[in-house]
Parts: sequence; C-alpha cells; structure tokens
Amino acid sequence: MPFPKALIKLFIKQKVVLSLAFFILFFSPSLSFSGENPVGTIIGISGTIEYQSAGGEPVAEAKPGEVQRVSFGKWEKARFHQVVYAKDKFRTSRKSRLKILLADKSLIALGPNSEMRVESYLFNKKDKLRQAVIGLAYGFSMYIINKSQTNKNSSFKIVTPTGNIAARGTQGYMAVSRKTTFVANKVGNVFTSNVDPSIPGVVELGPLMGNNIPVDGPPTPAKPLSSSTMKHIGNLVMGLMNQTSGGSQGGRDSLVDVQGTDEDGGEGEPDTEFTEGFFAPENNPFPDGPDGGDFMTTCNN
Repeated sequence: MPFPKALIKLFIKQKVVLSLAFFILFFSPSLSFSGENPVGTIIGISGTIEYQSAGGEPVAEAKPGEVQRVSFGKWEKARFHQVVYAKDKFRTSRKSRLKILLADKSLIALGPNSEMRVESYLFNKKDKLRQAVIGLAYGFSMYIINKSQTNKNSSFKIVTPTGNIAARGTQGYMAVSRKTTFVANKVGNVFTSNVDPSIPGVVELGPLMGNNIPVDGPPTPAKPLSSSTMKHIGNLVMGLMNQTSGGSQGGRDSLVDVQGTDEDGGEGEPDTEFTEGFFAPENNPFPDGPDGGDFMTTCNN
C-alpha cells in the first residue's frame, strides 16, 4: 500500500528542519558557550566545601579591557574527584580545606574560610603552554606551580583584592583580605605587585621569603623566613592536609614539579617576630567575617 502524499511531504519537511538545526548548532561561529573542557580535578577535601558553576547559557564575549560578567548558579556541595571548569567558584567554611590539581599538574589549595575562582585557564600540553589566572577573594591558600610549562608565553597569576602574584615553578602560602595580601614563598621565585597598575613597584620573593601587599601601596620588602616558620605557617593554613598529600580523601602532591628543593628540615626556631606580625590582630583577614577572631583562631583545627 503506497504512503499518502501528505505523509511523505511531512517526513521530508521534518528531515529538512532537523538537518538545518544540526548545522546551526555545530557549525555556527556566533555561538559561544561558557561550558568548556575541564581544567582540573578536586583531589583533596576536608570538611564541607561548596562550589558555584557558571550558567550554561551562551555568554557574549567581553569587549577589550572589560570584565566579562558571568551568571552563576546556586552554591552546591563539592565532591571528591569532581572535575573543575574555568569560572568555577569554591568556598570553604571553618575548619574545611580543599585541594585542586590543575591539568598542567599545578596545585591550588584553600584553607578555612576562603573563596577562590578559576578566572581563566588555557593549557596546551604539546606546546608546553599554560596561561592561568586564579582569583583569591579572601582567606588562605597554598600554591604549587609546575615549572615544566616552558613556553615563553606561559604564565600563572594569582589575583587578590590588593595583589598580583606571578609564579612558575614555585610553592608557598597566602593570606588575603580586602586590605592586604600576605605571601610566604617556600620554593622558587614569585613576583609580587599591587593589583592597581597605577601603584608602582614589583618585589621578587625567593625561597623562604615573605612580604605583604597593602591595598594602597606597593609590596613591602622581602623578609627572610626560617624553614620551621614556613612549616608553622603551612600547618596553620592547611592543617592536617599539609601533613598528607591529599587530605582526608587522597591525592598526590608528588605529581607537581617545582623549582628547587623542599627544605622542610625543621631546623632552627620559628621567626616569632615575623610570625606575630604575619598573624597580628590588625592583619586579621576576616574582621567582618562570620566567625570573627584572629588569624590563629580562624586557622585552628
């Protein structure tokens, strides 16, 4: 029995519509989606961690010199081995900590009462190219930046409300508030400057060196730190996760190749003068935070 002509015409019409929709979806250059390839994985979680993803709707590209506005969904509970995307936000609560291993084997960790965002991330393994910007809004962080991305255009920046930290092949810690940024560099070299380009001054921090970046001035001069002081700061920021490679749920920091060696021999006494200044009440990153208290209390396990 032959098909009715009306049915045949309807079939042809639907086939044309589906083909046109397929072409527009996959070949139209005008569409730009915020959901892209994963840039990292959560390899360590201690306590409750929340994350916020950028919306899945198309996002228009920002004009040169403008900050691209991204819509975010609700805060949700992060999971061990969860994949991380560019523009994702993460925040920790009191006594909680987080470790993220990026695609280039660099590692970013958050201490308690902290918030960060993966502002942008580009990685080309073949060309040894890595361009990353991590935004640390407030709180405490550990950075381990892989040195193997040798492309001359590679970069890794950590941006805070007051500071801009450029690093490669380094490891260290940061404490951030709206008014100041503390940097304690453990291995390798980082370059610190004010986030405001109109404020001049760049200070290089070598191994076991520290400084701070005030909101209204250039970075302070580098100050030496003993290995025991650095270990003390690390334990305050990362707690038990600093004693194991991945915290309560695994992970391996040995994947990260940094410049120099880890001189955590524990020799010498902590630099009490610098430590007290580093964690002084007037330098409290959370004067208006939900938990209040000083740095020592906030980091206490």
